[in-house]
Amino acid sequence: MGGFDINHELSSVERFSPRTGAWEEMPEMGCRRAFFGATVMNGKIYVCGGMSQKDELSDVECFDPQTLEWSAVTPMPAPVRSAAVVSHGNEIYVIGGLSCDQECSCVQVYHEETGTWEFGVPLSEAIYGAVAAVVQQSHPRNFCKK
Repeated sequence: MGGFDINHELSSVERFSPRTGAWEEMPEMGCRRAFFGATVMNGKIYVCGGMSQKDELSDVECFDPQTLEWSAVTPMPAPVRSAAVVSHGNEIYVIGGLSCDQECSCVQVYHEETGTWEFGVPLSEAIYGAVAAVVQQSHPRNFCKK
């Protein structure tokens, strides 16, 4: 999905079929973007933020693989690129990233049920280019930064 070639950002999307061993084109995203984050929530693919024409994006789009259609989602409060994006339950977390070439420590949380965003508890340190994952455990886990 998306990315960029030598000239500009892309909106193209392809899917791999293990059955045929081939890639096939899918409907394009509504906006060209690179350096965005993506996650799956409730069977749909969400793409958040990124960069297009040298500007960070607050745009969010959702792809429904059942209907093969993209739809716009409420934009994030702050535009970011190179953020970590992960979903848990009915929420999407956009963590850190770059905005105006500055690292940010913000955490933006999307609530699917209300279609709204809010800022979550900020990170203790600004990051970008990171990844995030959800580990479902009944007890706390500690993770090292370095």
